[in-house]
Amino acid sequence: MTHQPILLILGCQKYRASLMAAIERMKHPSYYVIGLVGGVTEITFDGTLLSLPVEDSYEFLPKKIQAAFRWIHSTFPDTPGIFKTDEDIFFSDQHQLASEIERKAHVPYWGINVHFCGAGNVDLGRILKGDNHSIRATYPSAYYSFGHGYWVSREAIPIVCASNEYEGAFLEDVCMGHVLNKHGWRPLNVGIPYEERPRS
Repeated sequence: MTHQPILLILGCQKYRASLMAAIERMKHPSYYVIGLVGGVTEITFDGTLLSLPVEDSYEFLPKKIQAAFRWIHSTFPDTPGIFKTDEDIFFSDQHQLASEIERKAHVPYWGINVHFCGAGNVDLGRILKGDNHSIRATYPSAYYSFGHGYWVSREAIPIVCASNEYEGAFLEDVCMGHVLNKHGWRPLNVGIPYEERPRS
């Protein structure tokens, strides 16, 4: 059982090498790093990589993130919270990230790039990144943080776990914002330098 914050790195089987590199890159004594993939038949965890029986495609990102939150909540109930990021995100100052996680662990929801969006239709270009090109998805209005990096505290994790919104959602970060907004939490904007790099 860990009492440390969890740093959850979203990946997929297609870019597994990139995810494993991110896990090594992001290791820090202040938090516990877990990589996340889907596309398996049963839950496995080797101490670093969490594999979940959720379709490993773009359209299922919200469901995969919620499944990971549920597993973490059950397995590490004493964690102060979860910082979610992606395997293609690089932080120029790892110690600053660790410091912000430690100092703002009590804040229910914060992120490194905060925005508001009104409800609308998902851009077709984003849908075409996925496997199912027939989808004409919509998203709700939300104050949200980009999926590049956001924190959900121990207080807010059960709200994520209990929500039924993720099942039919398409945009993981907007869905997270929408769910937490309904409970009165808007993301605090925390400026941490980061860079999105092409996968290799």
